[in-house]
Amino acid sequence: MDRLFLYRRGQLSWDQVAGFRGGARRQGHQLILWSFMAMLIDSLILLSMSCFFLVAFAFIVHSPFGEVFRTFLKMGTLKVFVSVFLASAWMYLLTMRVFFGFSIGEWACDLRLGQPTERMKAFYPLRVFIRSTLIVGTGLLPLPLLSLLTGVDLSGKLSGVKLMSLR
Repeated sequence: MDRLFLYRRGQLSWDQVAGFRGGARRQGHQLILWSFMAMLIDSLILLSMSCFFLVAFAFIVHSPFGEVFRTFLKMGTLKVFVSVFLASAWMYLLTMRVFFGFSIGEWACDLRLGQPTERMKAFYPLRVFIRSTLIVGTGLLPLPLLSLLTGVDLSGKLSGVKLMSLR
């Protein structure tokens, strides 16, 4: 029971409380594969939100969902949907990473963007902006695939904020 109150007595540092325990044990290819899992989780969250809003739109305009979906595919609005999806992914990644240091997928996979001390610096949001823009701007897959092949976090090297593992 006394271990729970070590931080209040000043015996634990802030990094220990935040979950960083002597550096990342997942590095290289393993870290990048976990990053892919986080990206899959984030993509599923964005896809489910898109489906939810499509169903909500069908209810608002009082038309059957199938008719809305057929019109959606027939009118060639798939390009618009993809561009809105990519813009939503970019805003989601940017917002979550700037305010929390991780997206929901990264949180589920015990990944964080940068060290806790880096997140307090003034240029952290700019670096997150650059990293998120690089990933979404290359189409979500090419840059992470290149990182997987090389075993190096390329978007982290280019933006200056690296992906860290809690495990």
